[in-house]
Amino acid sequence: MSEPSPEQERGPRRVYANKTIEVQWEPKLCIHVRNCVRGLPQVFDPDARPWVIVDAASADQVAEAVLACPTGALHFRRLDGGPQETASAATCESSTRTDDSSARTRASRSAAAAHPGTSRSATEATAGSASRLDKLTAYV
Repeated sequence: MSEPSPEQERGPRRVYANKTIEVQWEPKLCIHVRNCVRGLPQVFDPDARPWVIVDAASADQVAEAVLACPTGALHFRRLDGGPQETASAATCESSTRTDDSSARTRASRSAAAAHPGTSRSATEATAGSASRLDKLTAYV
């Protein structure tokens, strides 16, 4: 019996799109931190179906909220020629386990967005979060 591909292990992916941006959500990677919901509640509404309404904000705003996801459960693809998600921000692209540098990059970006103007560096602010994320991803 052959090993399942990383895509098969991650499970189904949901896609929400309009003419300017496509948001991809991988439910199996989501640990419900809710950075997306807190950052852009008019787009990410866990009580609505569909829960992602990309028309409720600009593509730039949606992309920024997606980058706040610390686990890589959310990704985006710009369809309007806007800036694409970079490889360093796109965690879990080819494996089911997030590598340390990608997790810390996304966690640092998330902390900076959630706490602008704080005196601690993003690395200091997310050291505990990244450590917890390492422990969580070890079980995925």
